[in-house]
Amino acid sequence: MTRTIRLVEDRKARQAETYAYWRSRTTAERMRAVAELTRDAYAGRGIDADAPGPKRFATRVQQARG
Repeated sequence: MTRTIRLVEDRKARQAETYAYWRSRTTAERMRAVAELTRDAYAGRGIDADAPGPKRFATRVQQARG
């Protein structure tokens, strides 16, 4: 994915351009971008997003009253 940085003064024009760009991308490209942003956000907090989840699961059991 090629990244380009541009300065746009008008907020509405910038937003319209952004929406037009993402509408022009395929669903697969948009999903890859979301996955990349998610990994970057986790990495910024020091969390390995690709690490396996917890090995144990908690189960809530409600006791019968009476």
